[in-house]
Amino acid sequence: MNILLIGNGFDLAHNLPTSYTDFLEFCKMIKVVYDVGDERHADDVWNSLHLKIEKEQLREKFYELMDDAVKESNWDRDNFIRTESRFDELYDLIEDNVWIEYFQANSMYNKENWIDFESEISKVVQSIDKDLFDKNGEKMDVANDIYKLTNCFLSEKFKEYLKCNEQKPFLKTVNIENQKSISYQRVIDILYSDLNKLIRALEIYLSEYVMNLECKLFSKDIKALNIDRVLSFNYTNTYEKIYDCERRAEYDFIHGEAKIEKSIDTNNMVLGIDEYLPKERRNKDVEFIAFKKFYQRICKNTGCKYKEWVDEIEQDENAEKRNLVEFYRERMSFEDFGNKNYLHIFGHSLDVTDRDVIKDLILNDNVYTTIYYREMLDEKGNGDNGRNDLGQKIANLVKVIGQDELIKRTGGNKKTIEFKRQGKMESLSSKPE
Repeated sequence: MNILLIGNGFDLAHNLPTSYTDFLEFCKMIKVVYDVGDERHADDVWNSLHLKIEKEQLREKFYELMDDAVKESNWDRDNFIRTESRFDELYDLIEDNVWIEYFQANSMYNKENWIDFESEISKVVQSIDKDLFDKNGEKMDVANDIYKLTNCFLSEKFKEYLKCNEQKPFLKTVNIENQKSISYQRVIDILYSDLNKLIRALEIYLSEYVMNLECKLFSKDIKALNIDRVLSFNYTNTYEKIYDCERRAEYDFIHGEAKIEKSIDTNNMVLGIDEYLPKERRNKDVEFIAFKKFYQRICKNTGCKYKEWVDEIEQDENAEKRNLVEFYRERMSFEDFGNKNYLHIFGHSLDVTDRDVIKDLILNDNVYTTIYYREMLDEKGNGDNGRNDLGQKIANLVKVIGQDELIKRTGGNKKTIEFKRQGKMESLSSKPE
């Protein structure tokens, strides 16, 4: 079995705009264009964007979307009006979306890692979780009105509803009956609803734009592999488009797959947080369970096909051990049967958020793992020979499998893990058939 495990770094290596910064900048552009009603009036916006694709390439895709909408109406493009179209759906999803507002105002806005994105969602959720406990450490009911929110962004967003901002009740000018209020449950519902809207907006962006862009690069490292299983943490079909046009490999989109024909209700993309509660609270405090990845995987039925691959590998390993025992008994000698299964990890950070999946594969003695790391450039264009990315991957892997296990598996004649610097991406026009 030859497994390729890919993360968002795989798409980024192919120069596709799949960082969340790209997505948020696109949302910013859509809102401006929609609000002014004419794409030509938004030229100043283009200059402020930092998308990794050419301006004209995105503009062309944007015009295609507008043309589809215009065909449904009797208006010229120069007098483009809002119609029932994908454009309208996208705008409705991102307009007044709490999460998009939060990230566009966030100091870590320019980072490209989706793990950072999920970490920020977790920070917001955990802040409300802590707010649910009063000064005596007693947990309040989520139906209670909120007195104060410790998250600065949420506090500003909902300030007109918070009790701490009201006038003191002993003042005669206060009309208690007309005072606004909002419950914890209502804020949780808004955050979850807007997260689902954000996910569907991301699905439209990826399937309608990114997956239709012409990819001009390929990796010789990946091309040389005879992959028959693809475990993707991405939502896109980049590997299939470039390396597996006939779709001979078996795929497991563990976080779902972007498809334009889906809707906010049928979408199966997982974008959430990992478990943060201590064991004693996990099974009883479920107010924020809908934000968690395991819950979304179950509800959206993304499946865990890789589990079947792991079972198959373990069956092979047991059979190999039995054969080895028989071989030793009959020949009274030892011969290395070799590993039958290979895991190649490309563009994945090895963060603890995906610990269970990584451990299932890497901690298998019948799997030989190759982890690719990339060279990073500084502001002057000087390379680091891959030291920074390699160092980060080693540090993350220690968190996943432990220091002793990593040392054991990266040295000696029986090592099962190696790190390999990924080669330079090549022009697709030069790829051999």
